[in-house]
Amino acid sequence: MKKIGSILVILVVIGVAIYLVINNKKTNKNLPPISQNSTQLSPAQPAISQNTKKYLDKEAGFSFDYPDNLEVTRSGTLKDNEYANLKITGNVSGEITFKAEDTTVKTVADYLLKNKLATEGAQILDTKIADLPAKKYLFKDKIWTLVLDQGVIYFFNADLKNQAQFWASAFEKITSTFTFEKTSVSSSSSFTEDTGGGDIVDEGEEIVE
Repeated sequence: MKKIGSILVILVVIGVAIYLVINNKKTNKNLPPISQNSTQLSPAQPAISQNTKKYLDKEAGFSFDYPDNLEVTRSGTLKDNEYANLKITGNVSGEITFKAEDTTVKTVADYLLKNKLATEGAQILDTKIADLPAKKYLFKDKIWTLVLDQGVIYFFNADLKNQAQFWASAFEKITSTFTFEKTSVSSSSSFTEDTGGGDIVDEGEEIVE
């Protein structure tokens, strides 16, 4: 009986040992390789430059600062009711556009309705542009800020793409520094046609600060 009992004990010990070995192998299979878990680094996210340039449009009478790792280009041909039509781009996907144009509407909401620009799903905030009351619309993939002054609508539009933080920071820099200069908008005929890009004389110039 003692011999049989000893054999049973040995078998139990062997069984437990085999179970522990098999269970340990299964656990190790579920762990990611060390090279993937500890040495793989996420790619660096693009950052907005802290250095700025100033964009000044003498004819339309406005200016704003923008990060110097972005580029401002002008539309080659302005519509009859437009005073400005700008595109601000960088080395990442997304962009900011800005336009100033005559309008007959009395409110920002009426302008959006007239131009069939839907605001469904947007968070709407009251803000200011150059000390004037403005509306800010926060969407999942874009930001709008509009201000209406003396029959002219100023429309900032950020297309965030997959770089929301980058373009939101640039948008904040541009809109927070936007200001009206002494020469105010008077009529669209005061604008002459420009091909855009390069140095812009009289109508608008970039000043590096």
